[in-house]
Amino acid sequence: MKQVGVYLDGLSINFRPRNFDWTYVEKKIPRIAEWVPDIRFVQQKSRLVALQANCKTVYMSVVRRLRMPVSTRVSITSRLDAGELARSGCRVVYSQRALPLNCKDFPVIWMHAVVDPEMTMSYFGMSQAESDEFAAAKVDLFRKATVVQVCTEAEAERHRRSYPDIADRFVPVPLFAPYLRSAPESILEKHRKASPVRLLFVGNDARRKGLQETLSAYMALPESVRRATTFTIISHFDGGKVTVPDDPSITVHHGLAQADVIEYMRTSQVLVNVAHHESYGLIFPEAMSQGTLCIGPDWEVQRELFDQGRAGINVRCQVSLIRAVLLRAIEDEEYRLRLATSAWHRFNKLYAPAVVAEKYADLFRSVAARTD
Repeated sequence: MKQVGVYLDGLSINFRPRNFDWTYVEKKIPRIAEWVPDIRFVQQKSRLVALQANCKTVYMSVVRRLRMPVSTRVSITSRLDAGELARSGCRVVYSQRALPLNCKDFPVIWMHAVVDPEMTMSYFGMSQAESDEFAAAKVDLFRKATVVQVCTEAEAERHRRSYPDIADRFVPVPLFAPYLRSAPESILEKHRKASPVRLLFVGNDARRKGLQETLSAYMALPESVRRATTFTIISHFDGGKVTVPDDPSITVHHGLAQADVIEYMRTSQVLVNVAHHESYGLIFPEAMSQGTLCIGPDWEVQRELFDQGRAGINVRCQVSLIRAVLLRAIEDEEYRLRLATSAWHRFNKLYAPAVVAEKYADLFRSVAARTD
C-alpha cells in the first residue's frame, strides 16, 4: 500500500509545554501511525518558525490583556517552513495552530472551528452581533483550507448551515488519545454497592472548569450524603485561586502523571467537570473508557459526547443545578450504572484510539487522493 506523507505544521519548541495544541500535534497525532502504517508523518523542525510563533503568542497575550483590538485573521494565520515542506516528500499539510498561508501547492487540513456561539457569548459576555462578526472573520480562511476538521458532527452541521457554499469542507473527526486503553467491561461493577462513592475533578484551569461552583454544590449536599463520598481534585490551578473547603472528604493533588490520573478515573464512580467554557474535553472520553459516569457542561460538543444525555449528564455551571445532579448520581445506583455503561460502550464504538486513528487515516487518504 502506498504511504501517505503528512507534514505536521507544529512547533519544535513551545514556551508553554502543557499547551494542548502543541502537545496534540507534537506528541499525539504522530502516534496514529502505530495503528495505521500507511500514514507517514514528518514534523516541522524549523526553529525560526517556532521562535516566530512563540513571539506571536506572547504578543497576542499582551494585546488581549490590554484589551486592544486585534485582527482575527492575524491571530489565526501563520507561515510554515516552505523549504522544509518541499523536502519532506509529503502530500498533505496538517495544522492545528493556525492556517498556513504559504503552501498553496499543497492541500491543507486545518483543525479549527467557530466554537459553540452560545457558550462563547455566555463566557465572554459577547453580544449576538459580536459573535456573528467574529465568525464572519473566519469565512475567507475556511475557504482557503482544503478541509476544515472539527471534532463533532454537531459542529460540522452547524458550520455547514452557516457556510453552505463550502459545506463539504467541514469534516468531523474526534480528538485522538493514543494513550487510552478501555478498561474491561467488568469495571462497571464498581458502581454496585459503592461505599464510598468516589467523586473526581480533573482540570488545570480549575476556575474556568467550574470547580468553585462544584465545591459549593458539594458542600450544599446533606451531610449524610457527603459522608458516603470522597472528592478528589487534580489540578495545577493555573487559572487563578479556588477556595477549597477544609473538609476530610476532599483531597487535592497539584498535578499527577497521566497514568495516575487515569487510575483515579478507573477507581472513581463519578467525574465532575462542569466548565464555563470547554471546546472539547478529552477528560470525558478518558473517564468514559474507565466506566466512570461523567457530569459535564451543557454545551454543544459535550451534549454529543454524552449522546444527548444517554451516556452522561449535561448541566449548566450553576450551584443549585450541579447539586441536584450530584445528589442523584450519588444516591441512584441504577441510574449511575446505566449512564456509565452507555458511556463505556460509546467510548469503544466512537472514541477508542483504533477507531479515531482510522478516521484520521481516511481523512488523510482522501485529501492526498486529490493530488493524484
